[in-house]
Amino acid sequence: MATEEKPYRRYKGGRTKGRVPLRRLDTDSRGKRKDEPSTGKRRRRRKLHLFRWFVLLLVLAVALLVAWAVTSYRSFDNGIDAANGRVPEEVVSQLAQQDGLLSSKETTILVLGTDGSAYGGRQGANRSDSIMLIRSEPSKHRL
Repeated sequence: MATEEKPYRRYKGGRTKGRVPLRRLDTDSRGKRKDEPSTGKRRRRRKLHLFRWFVLLLVLAVALLVAWAVTSYRSFDNGIDAANGRVPEEVVSQLAQQDGLLSSKETTILVLGTDGSAYGGRQGANRSDSIMLIRSEPSKHRL
């Protein structure tokens, strides 16, 4: 057998008899020989790795928030279009055109409450049982 120093160590798995092989004195903590030239690559720090995950999760959360907002707006807009589609043409012609928003122009709104009781003899007789006028006055900050 050759007595020269070999560039490798043989690992015997499990429980072995004898001394436990220690790390060589001419190697650093990563097992690399001290006299070998450096490759220039350094291990990335864990802080950068965690920061990258945090930024990725933050971007993902913002993207989900934007997607939720867009789908909510589309759903609300489709509901308004469906409600406007149920209004008969003769009623639409009688409605006054408003040139502003409810929060910027004075407006009067008629609210009708219907009685949709399930009691016998009243089923399907959706009669108005409450009538209310709501007037918004944005200049005075009141309804």
